[in-house]
Amino acid sequence: MPAVPVSRGPVFESLSTGQNIPSMPDRTTSKSTAGKSATTSSCLQLVQQLAAFSRQLRRQLADCVRGTDLNETQFLLLWLCASAEGPGPSQRQMADQLGLSTGQVSGLVEQLRERGLLDCHRPKEDRRRQVWQLTSQGEQLIADLEVPLDQWSDSVVLGSSNLLQEDLLQTLLLLSGADATFSDESTQHVNDASSAAQDENTTSHSGDDISPHQCETRKRGAA
Repeated sequence: MPAVPVSRGPVFESLSTGQNIPSMPDRTTSKSTAGKSATTSSCLQLVQQLAAFSRQLRRQLADCVRGTDLNETQFLLLWLCASAEGPGPSQRQMADQLGLSTGQVSGLVEQLRERGLLDCHRPKEDRRRQVWQLTSQGEQLIADLEVPLDQWSDSVVLGSSNLLQEDLLQTLLLLSGADATFSDESTQHVNDASSAAQDENTTSHSGDDISPHQCETRKRGAA
């Protein structure tokens, strides 16, 4: 298969040459962002830059797999099944990994199953679950794409150094777990606040649960 031409966007060029990523215009003094913290601004810029870079990579990947009559999302789903540990991913796991809804994944796996690239199984340890695995035809398709995929990956960010690629990947993996950590911390905060409120409520109403006789006894004891 001939080498795949790779189109480079501004974000790609910046990463591959080691230059600074093009920054968004500084709007920290505008009315719309008045009072916003620098951290918030950085997070929003991160979302925008990652979205732009993701679009560039997906366009390049689509060019790479075009000869298979697959789009990049279909291929990513196949690759996810090929690289999954254990019996294979469920549709819910694929949806989480690909950032899709379960309905979208359901349509994709059906398309790929009809093409003979995917098959559904029920693992022995849990017959209630359905997981998806590549068929021999699907495995062959992945193998046929090995060379063009290697050519593509060598030209991504990556033209600069493998260390940059690994650092970027590890950083993104770390950030992708931040939402779960935030949810856990938020839940703990709510639980702590609830417990504190209950304690305060108990303290403030402790006298309401004392009978008149007990109240009189306490007064005599204090005297």
